Amino acid sequence: MLATALVPALLVGCGKKSEEDEAVIVTETPGSIESVLNALPACETVAADGRLNVVSGCADAACVGMTYDEITEVMADAGACEPMGDGTPAMVCTWEGVVEITFDDLDLDFEPDKGDMAAGIRILGEYAGGTPEGLGLGASSSCYLEEFGEPDYATWMLVYDHYVLLEATWVGWGLTIVDDDGPPGSVDPDGVVDHLTVRGAL
Repeated sequence: MLATALVPALLVGCGKKSEEDEAVIVTETPGSIESVLNALPACETVAADGRLNVVSGCADAACVGMTYDEITEVMADAGACEPMGDGTPAMVCTWEGVVEITFDDLDLDFEPDKGDMAAGIRILGEYAGGTPEGLGLGASSSCYLEEFGEPDYATWMLVYDHYVLLEATWVGWGLTIVDDDGPPGSVDPDGVVDHLTVRGAL
């Protein structure tokens, strides 16, 4: 999928799906970031239960800065770990299919290295928790813009006659959201966050 990074307030590239073969082709650039962000659906939040904390970089009891052993203890589960598919000396560990963390495996023993700390936590699947403001999976992308302002970086695509936001990152907040799926029967992003990563605010 072709998409290009967004520098603050400036869109520098995008892609467009071909109706014939679903390939992505290069196309023109929208005039401003506002033309993409303003077209997002109105904000709809999820459960505001505080299970997700952007500032501290936590999902439930698992937090950025914890080791694999510490997260295993607080989650009361060893999780399921497997090597990175691209050959990187690291293990990707998932808890209950919804909390995913990557740890170094520099000694290549197929176990997370002792002492290596989580730098980010990816939330995916059917994770049902949210921030105290109701931000989480299933919340509208526009809710994040209202809470955190204009993103530092983003990727987007022109799908036939409209632009869609695929990904947005707020560096200072240590947050990335991704909308890469749509309703059944459609591959278009639908303005709803499908997975996200928290790294803790700077």
